Amino acid sequence: MLFEVIKKKYPTAILEYEVKLPTRKVFLDIAVPELKLNFEYDGMHWHTNQKKSKYNDTQRDKELTDLGWTVFRFQYYNNPTTQQLREEFQKC
Repeated sequence: MLFEVIKKKYPTAILEYEVKLPTRKVFLDIAVPELKLNFEYDGMHWHTNQKKSKYNDTQRDKELTDLGWTVFRFQYYNNPTTQQLREEFQKC
């Protein structure tokens, strides 16, 4: 749903966009490459070990911002409605 919301504003948005960082290769959840915008969806499934994932996310975000990317994180521990996603996206 988040991709659909973002795609309305940024038609060139891409799912799972590959970026080579200095330390590794990563895939951005949703990217608008020409604007270097990255939208990450942190759902419960991938972030059950919050301490480890928080460190990994922080390091990854730093490397991305060092390369000129702007990172937006959407953190949910339950499934948001489309309306909730739209409202959160409007804050970006």
